[in-house]
Amino acid sequence: GGLFMRSARGAAQLDLGFQRERLLVSQIDLGLHNLDSARARRVQDQVLEGLAALPNVEQVGIGSHIPLGGNNNGRNLYVDTRPTAAPQGMMMSFFSNVSPGYIPALGLRLREGRDFLPTDDDAAPRVAVVNRALAAALWPGEPVLGKRFRLEEQGPEVEVVGVIDNAQYLLLGEAPRPFAYFPIRQHPQKQTFIFMRTRSGDPLAAIPDLRRVIADINPNILIS
Repeated sequence: GGLFMRSARGAAQLDLGFQRERLLVSQIDLGLHNLDSARARRVQDQVLEGLAALPNVEQVGIGSHIPLGGNNNGRNLYVDTRPTAAPQGMMMSFFSNVSPGYIPALGLRLREGRDFLPTDDDAAPRVAVVNRALAAALWPGEPVLGKRFRLEEQGPEVEVVGVIDNAQYLLLGEAPRPFAYFPIRQHPQKQTFIFMRTRSGDPLAAIPDLRRVIADINPNILIS
């Protein structure tokens, strides 16, 4: 998370769309430990539960990508309408797969709808949270909650359950760009970032507690 922290510190006068204060970012890669998706999910759940129980932790979540980290990927979104931004019914959006708690941990501003829930899993209908730029591109001037799109041309529908303000994703000072968030329980990811917001003090002081919680779960998991 070093690049993220340096970029955020260098943007004191910019509205990043998220809060950098008291935020500790770290990375774990469960793919290095030959864990299947089910076991990796259990470990991620245990990490989140353990960190959330720490007295000085206000919010914690995990995500597949890090803002301003240069590692965001895009994917196509398909809709049945033909807005100006998607005249063929398809538009590319950047995205991240995230856990419940990621949105408040990063300090993203949820304007409508809800955060992801633990029940947003493989057995539940597909859902997403989108930013205002994506909402305006695909459904200009319309209410967005309950709108649907697909991730494959003939794939299952994904329902929008929340809308957040735009944020800086790739470059400082960039123009608003479409961005979608998907529940990590529906889109498993073994290499993730942990976003932990402390209640007070220097977030770096929480590193020993972070390492202890993860070591208690699996001492072989490496943290960077």
